[in-house]
Amino acid sequence: MATSLSVSAAGSTATASKGTRLRLLVISQGETAIPALAELTDRGLIEPCFVDSFEEGACRESLPTADAVLAVAPEGIGHAALAAGLRCLAESLASHRLGAVLITDRPQDARRDEQGLIATVPWAVTADELWGRLQTITHYRPILAQMERQLDNMQRLGKRLNRDFKELDQEMRLASRLQREFLPSHLPTLGRTQFATVFRPATWVSGDIFDVYRVDETHVAFYIADAVGHGVAAGLLTMVIKQGIESKRIRGAEYELLTPSETMTQLNAALVEQHLPHSQFVTACYGLLNTQTLELQFARGGHPHPLHITTDGAIHEVKVEGGLLGLFENEEFPNMTIQLRRGDKFVLFSDGVEAALVENHEHETGLPVFTETLLGAAHLPVEDFAAHVTNQLDATEGSLNPEDDITLVALEILPE
Repeated sequence: MATSLSVSAAGSTATASKGTRLRLLVISQGETAIPALAELTDRGLIEPCFVDSFEEGACRESLPTADAVLAVAPEGIGHAALAAGLRCLAESLASHRLGAVLITDRPQDARRDEQGLIATVPWAVTADELWGRLQTITHYRPILAQMERQLDNMQRLGKRLNRDFKELDQEMRLASRLQREFLPSHLPTLGRTQFATVFRPATWVSGDIFDVYRVDETHVAFYIADAVGHGVAAGLLTMVIKQGIESKRIRGAEYELLTPSETMTQLNAALVEQHLPHSQFVTACYGLLNTQTLELQFARGGHPHPLHITTDGAIHEVKVEGGLLGLFENEEFPNMTIQLRRGDKFVLFSDGVEAALVENHEHETGLPVFTETLLGAAHLPVEDFAAHVTNQLDATEGSLNPEDDITLVALEILPE
């Protein structure tokens, strides 16, 4: 409630207009004379209601309808008793979004209100100053009420968001478990081959997917595919990739092995049929190994080039052309064949691992410069190789919050 006052040159306050009186709850023992209060009452600025104690004022039924509270510190009251009374009053003031003015000549009484709801003025306070204090209380009361309503709304919104986040977290955990069920539960052993893998999503759901599986009695296939980005959208796309990978064409009781080039072409066609947004595409590298002859065929599409580590520790980046998958229907993915030997390793990896293996490429020759991590792990057995790379990734700054998914598939032809 706002009341307009005019002040004369002598400092006197004009009387209030009809209907503008401030409802004031006055806590005062006996008939204590308060000149400023009497003056405001005479001029019709306030409508006082008197009670005898802090406890009565705190419990007074008229407190909710009061515009402000004026308390008078009783003469001779002890500090402990006054502090208790103010605490009782302050609790009621807070619940009704009210403020109060305490009249006292003891400065230490100002420190009794821990919530800051009670202002302190001296007994000699003027009517103008007292009126200004009371008006300030009434002015800020609706503002505080509005803030309280907004706070209540924010708390309700916070509870709802917290509930939604819990549901989302549960759904993402479920999606993560479902995606992992599409990954191999165990790695096949065929002939003298041994595989090791690393799979670490940047979030609950990965945009990477890999597989290692036996095609027939003499062939094993393995691949890594990376849907651009990570999270739910990329994770959903990995399901399309999983269904789009075909290693053989079955005709009745017979079958025909597909070359990696044919497998990649079919995968590209399956992705193009999805009409992906232009910002969505897939990279992949697919290999097919004859475990008897150790002949390895592979093809890639926009993926980091695989590494061939020979038994003597030499490392070669095996380059073969091949564009991104899912963008153009007639994209070509040339087939490449290399002959592996006992003790050789062949490593596929997603771009989340690339920086840990390949430092950069020389500007003039284009040859790769391998990292100390790769050089230090090249001679290790394939499982130790994967563990060494993983340990180095863990030791990298920011490893607890990786920017990209991490996937590695390493093949070793066991030595004699």
